[in-house]
Amino acid sequence: MNGVTLRALSGFKWQAIATGGSALVSLVTVMILARLLAPQDFGQLAVAQAFIALADVFGRRGLGPAIVQRFELTRRHVATGFTLALASGALLAAAVWALAPWLVRLVGAPDAEPVVRALAPLVLLTGTGLVSDHRLRRQLRFRPLMAATVLSRLLGSGLVAVGLALMGFGVWALVAGALAQQACYCIAVIAFAPPTALGAGRREAVELVRTGAGFSALAVTRVATSQARRLLIAATLGAASLGLFTRARALSVATSRFAPLLNRVLMPAMARRQRRIDRLRPVFLNGVECLALAALPVSLLIAVSAPEIVRIVLGSQWDAAVPVLSILSLTAALQAINSIHAPLIRALGAVHREAWRRSLFLVLLLGAVWTGSRWGLPGVAAAIAAAQLVLHALLVHLALGLLGIGAGTLLRRYVPALWTGSWATAALWFAASAVRAAEWPALAALAFELAVWGVAAAAAAYLAPPFARPVFQHWGLAQLPFDAMGRPGHWARMALLHLARRWPAPLAA
Repeated sequence: MNGVTLRALSGFKWQAIATGGSALVSLVTVMILARLLAPQDFGQLAVAQAFIALADVFGRRGLGPAIVQRFELTRRHVATGFTLALASGALLAAAVWALAPWLVRLVGAPDAEPVVRALAPLVLLTGTGLVSDHRLRRQLRFRPLMAATVLSRLLGSGLVAVGLALMGFGVWALVAGALAQQACYCIAVIAFAPPTALGAGRREAVELVRTGAGFSALAVTRVATSQARRLLIAATLGAASLGLFTRARALSVATSRFAPLLNRVLMPAMARRQRRIDRLRPVFLNGVECLALAALPVSLLIAVSAPEIVRIVLGSQWDAAVPVLSILSLTAALQAINSIHAPLIRALGAVHREAWRRSLFLVLLLGAVWTGSRWGLPGVAAAIAAAQLVLHALLVHLALGLLGIGAGTLLRRYVPALWTGSWATAALWFAASAVRAAEWPALAALAFELAVWGVAAAAAAYLAPPFARPVFQHWGLAQLPFDAMGRPGHWARMALLHLARRWPAPLAA
């Protein structure tokens, strides 16, 4: 087993810890903040963050991936990248601050102007830590990234935001929390991977810009999609509706919470094997099968149990978010599966082909949101779900073409997830109907629904007929370095051995 694979597995471990820790901190803080603040406060923050994200992506988002993908990275490349990121961050922060009054009027949210100006320094903070962040990713040093992520989330979203919200600062608690979180993260990554020096070499700047051009185009379409969607909702339905939407969407994507983990770890690992398509094919197919089997049943669980989830996490004053959560969660599994499509496509250098597909998705999405807004937030959610289906189909088509895989081969890998999800959801539906008719408290009702869903999902997967059995366990036993993974590797090997005996391989993995 080579060093790249071992470091990638170590990266998965530390990124999983970071993602899980951040998700736990976010869940606790959201449960508290949703009861202290109004949807209007979250809506104003979402409007401001949309402009901040757009400024960041239009300025220099391609620099980071260029640092990761370059085969040879010198000290002058690092110094040049740091200088470019720092200079562009300062200019963009000043531009956001100056243009804030015009920007908020553009979307019909004048109350958000002071919030936009207060968050403008986020652009500078992001630029300051950009090169150090991506140097750590390039070196597959995910342990320090985990520490920076969890600590910054705990300080910003946790201590600062919650503390100020308890003191009655309203939306400014969220603003201060966002600034504290980014400042903490920036300081941490710079401490772990300090920039070599300031300075800009012409040749190095050209190389970084040329390498990052495709990533910049891709990042522009991706970020513009998410932020333009927010701004269009604010313009058509108001900041309060945007606050409801952002909270519902945050809950719906629980199944894709680990997507950034896969992207960060797989992209550099796959880039080092971009000339070995034969080795990437089984990684892709088995990854899709695992992701689908893990994400689809959970997405359907969230869709059915949305009333109880909203009541417990956000509180009864957020009941209007229930239909939005139910609809958005139906396609959340597709976003989780896309987390293996994206790093594969980018590692193979097809970023321009991904970019035009995401551009098409952006146009389709904005048109769908505009049309769906006639029916309120549920209409917007349904329009977004339909557009997500189109994007998934476009990315699947590109990935299959790059790897030379037929659609039938891929569809076979979805069958175990569809089988398990269907049976688990049917049992869950009956359980939810029963507890709601009996008017159980939300916490007790959700606990019962989770128990029924878990038993049904386990039984459906374990007793699956031959055509619905997964095959990833056979590939995993042959390819994964369990001995190098310590005790977790031992338990993983035992689990896969049990599954392999229960589900003999019907085809080569």
